[in-house]
Amino acid sequence: MSIHSDASNEELGDELETLGWYHYDLSRHAAEALLLSNGSDGSYLLRNSNEGPGCFALSVRAKDSVKHFHVTRRDHVYAFGFNEFTSLQDFIDHFANQPLLGSDA
Repeated sequence: MSIHSDASNEELGDELETLGWYHYDLSRHAAEALLLSNGSDGSYLLRNSNEGPGCFALSVRAKDSVKHFHVTRRDHVYAFGFNEFTSLQDFIDHFANQPLLGSDA
């Protein structure tokens, strides 16, 4: 588990507030319902994970199901599998044209 300073949490909050696809207090099941009822194939949202501070889940609609992926933040870097990104927008930009295979969240 990461420990973030107040400044780090403030920076994170500022970045997240700018993202229209971030849903602070959305459960896994609510994310699935939202994406299945309102989204199309490839629609996504980011939500807080129950795993603790700095842990997120990326929920992505894939046809008639929703896949969930772990994203963590440590030392001002977002980690997704073996990849690291300096911002969530960089993360999304990188995977905009890349298929996301499997899920683990």
